[in-house]
Amino acid sequence: MYSIKGQVVVDKHACPLLFQGGDVVYPVEIRLEDFGAWLSSKEFEPVGKPGACFQSPLALWLSERMGCVYGVDGLVYGRALWDGCCWLPLPRWARLFAARLETLSVSMVLGDEAFTLLAQVELVGGVY
Repeated sequence: MYSIKGQVVVDKHACPLLFQGGDVVYPVEIRLEDFGAWLSSKEFEPVGKPGACFQSPLALWLSERMGCVYGVDGLVYGRALWDGCCWLPLPRWARLFAARLETLSVSMVLGDEAFTLLAQVELVGGVY
C-alpha cells in the first residue's frame, strides 16, 4: 500500500480500491445500459451459465470489457487475481439480476433470455 497526496492506493494487482475522503472509487463503472447493450448484441448467443462465478453473464461481460477474468459472487464482483476481501459490491440492479438469474433451471442462458431478466429488474426499480 502506498499513498499519493492524501490518497491511499492499494497495489492494482492485489486490490482495486482507491480511497478519497473515505469513499471508494471503483476501477470501472458498471452501468445497466452498457450491460443491456452487450446482451442485445448477443441476442441468440450463449452469454453465460447461471450460478457460475466466472461464467455468469455479468462476469463474462466484465471480463470482455476489462480484458481479464472477472467473477461475480452473490453481492460482489472482482478480478480473479484479487483476494476475495478486495472484491467490490455490485450495484443494486446487478445484484437483483444475479439473483433472478439463479432461479433459471438452464445450463446456459442466451442473450435474449438474460436481457428479459434485466428488463424485469429495471421494471421493479433495481436501477437505484
